[in-house]
Amino acid sequence: MSMYGYRDSLWERELAEGQVKRKEQAKYSREHEFELDRRLEKLSLICRAMWTLMQDRVNLSEKELMARTTEIDLLDGKADGRVSVPARECATCKRTIAPRHERCLYCGGKKLLDSVFETV
Repeated sequence: MSMYGYRDSLWERELAEGQVKRKEQAKYSREHEFELDRRLEKLSLICRAMWTLMQDRVNLSEKELMARTTEIDLLDGKADGRVSVPARECATCKRTIAPRHERCLYCGGKKLLDSVFETV
């Protein structure tokens, strides 16, 4: 034991508590990642089911789906396999509202949406 005694044991306890906290955070991250993977698989399954229904009932082709997917991907100007939602101008105070916010941080005005997909 060191000559500081109490301070050393306090430091050791804080170190141990930090390790426990990091382990808990890692466990939460793994569980969260598993849940996201599960949801992604479920959404993929649902999309595939909806697509096959559309093919059967409306007679759409895979080529048409691919063309529309590319078209939507390019709406933000980048062919990157992602849909980007642009920042909006607040209708009330004219300041910019980031895509992740539902309301203006300055005046509380609600963001106007063009599509239900902007709510996801």
